[in-house]
Amino acid sequence: MRLFKFLVFTVLPILILGCGSDDNDEEECTKVITIQPQQVVTDASGTEVIPEITQEVPCNFDEGIPEIGTNVIPLENFTYEVIYFTFIPDTGNNTRRIEFEIQLNNSNDFIAEGKPITTLEINGEISAGPFFINNAIEPCFSIDANSSCIFTFEIEESLDLGIINSMSLIDVDYWLNN
Repeated sequence: MRLFKFLVFTVLPILILGCGSDDNDEEECTKVITIQPQQVVTDASGTEVIPEITQEVPCNFDEGIPEIGTNVIPLENFTYEVIYFTFIPDTGNNTRRIEFEIQLNNSNDFIAEGKPITTLEINGEISAGPFFINNAIEPCFSIDANSSCIFTFEIEESLDLGIINSMSLIDVDYWLNN
């Protein structure tokens, strides 16, 4: 019985106090995520390479909400209309095809100069960025006041660049240049 009392009154409190949680643990917890940059690099052979960048973020960072950057300003009074968005993952010729027309509307009394930012779901992962502007037929770097621009893109590219099974358009924003 003495041994039992000793365990209950000395060892048990030490175990309970030793296993307490520290509220600062959550703040100090970090993880490393992989982000896609806003630029495409062309190597010496002319192949486009999208380098991956890693970033340390807090453990409670929501990876489902894409971050574009801190030096950009979203265009207010902006709307868009998807005229069409087509993704063919395999055309049968060892290529995939992406094409779309999206009407970007500037309802402001000033010319908007910036770039369209698309949010996509690619193979179940959500990413946002100016993905299509480098090869766009019409990138809409400027939209007149109270006017619109048709953001147009069309490409057929080799499956050797990587397999994409699914791609869908989630949202479009327009970010002003600083």
